[in-house]
Amino acid sequence: MILTMNVDLVTYNKVFNNHIINLNRVLSNTDASSNDTGVRTLVDVGGACGGVSEPFRTMYDKVYIIDIDAVPHNEENAIYLNADMRDMYWLFKKETVDVFLFHGSMHHCPDSLYLLFQDMYRMLKNGGHIVIMEPNRYHPPAWILRHMCKSNMHDKDERPFTIHMLHKYIKNDMWTLKEEQFFHLFTYLMPWIIPKLNVRAQQIIKKVLNVMLCADEFLMKNRIFQPFCGYMMIVLQKK
Repeated sequence: MILTMNVDLVTYNKVFNNHIINLNRVLSNTDASSNDTGVRTLVDVGGACGGVSEPFRTMYDKVYIIDIDAVPHNEENAIYLNADMRDMYWLFKKETVDVFLFHGSMHHCPDSLYLLFQDMYRMLKNGGHIVIMEPNRYHPPAWILRHMCKSNMHDKDERPFTIHMLHKYIKNDMWTLKEEQFFHLFTYLMPWIIPKLNVRAQQIIKKVLNVMLCADEFLMKNRIFQPFCGYMMIVLQKK
């Protein structure tokens, strides 16, 4: 079974509705930087169609969507750039970005994260933020699904992180950990996956996903197991 993940803005917003609700809360509470130039800038890194950042375009003067598959063009208050996140250092000047947003994209460059965090520290304004939302490597239902299905999204080295793996890239002298939160996963994947399958496969996958949803609910209700939930969010602020 091969899953493809090319979607439009409407589908993206439907699938990740709860993520967007939480992002709205987080981004609404990110204070303007003390060294603010007056131009509020959000960079959606690996943002594909820009679906996750689209609801927040009115909150910022400029929104950049960076993706290796993006077709360069401008929309109202949004600029799409075809670029690799590992090459962002030449896209933005020192202390010009308010927020870097990663939604399921940071694990695509596991070999470059130390340099990436250093580059973002340089580009962020004083007090600027990084919002990281990533799938969890050891989320049991997701682990099962990854081994059931082939995917067109990852190379063999591009596996999801664990919360502990993300923490090792966070240097205490550079960043303040503002928030850490965990989310369900399969409530978002179900409307994305099901339409791509034939009728028989839909029936089977629906039953499998319902079992997985029960597991996800159990993980969410027990605080000790929450680090195994499907999605995790870390909010960092530049010191």
